Amino acid sequence: MTGARVVLHVDMDAFYASVEQHDDPRLAGLPVIVGGNGPRGVVAAASYEVRKFGVRSAMPMRQALERCPQAVCVRPRMARYQEVSRVVFAIFNEFTPLVQGLSLDEAFLDVSASREPVARIAAEIKRRIRERTGLSASVGAATNKLVAKIASDLNKPDGLTLVTPQTLRATLDPLPVRRLPGLGGKTTKFLFGGPSNFNMEAHALIPRSFNTSASGRLGSRRRVSMIIQSCKFSRNSASATK
Repeated sequence: MTGARVVLHVDMDAFYASVEQHDDPRLAGLPVIVGGNGPRGVVAAASYEVRKFGVRSAMPMRQALERCPQAVCVRPRMARYQEVSRVVFAIFNEFTPLVQGLSLDEAFLDVSASREPVARIAAEIKRRIRERTGLSASVGAATNKLVAKIASDLNKPDGLTLVTPQTLRATLDPLPVRRLPGLGGKTTKFLFGGPSNFNMEAHALIPRSFNTSASGRLGSRRRVSMIIQSCKFSRNSASATK
């Protein structure tokens, strides 16, 4: 991607659960759920071992335990996660001042000014994170934030996916449209009438779907408009405090 804008999306793998497994070796390889275990408890994070049973973040704890009764439940330790997050974000800032934190465990990095090959930058970020925290991260690289975020999720855990302008269609065409970040089932059904491949033809349908003033559809219009726009980085909006 010589001469082009280069954006990385770095996403820690099952962050809360991975921190717990790292800090307590007895949890390694076990199905771990981080969250409250009361009657209204919700899954805050799920290890990859427990995801095999269909357990996901934001799922009611009762439902999660029905799917995986043998899961080990751990209460969240936010202070610890924040501590590890500060180490990770310090690594980001070793590569670029243009860091946009999305949460404790993920961020966009604009590395367009670097002379190093993007694959080498991404690999070194992953190496330093593992060296200093003992955790893995997945990285997506592309010319905009939307595609970088999609890419980081394609080869989890511990993935590194580079999407160039030349490989863009080959990468995106086979993917279901639900891969678009923030695009839920209802919006997908409204825009495409059901499950659809995320390809150039499907993407071209989105603007035509906006030709409506119905209040129920306006929300979808705004949501997808926000999803598909590629935002610019600026020092004012960059975050290095996560």
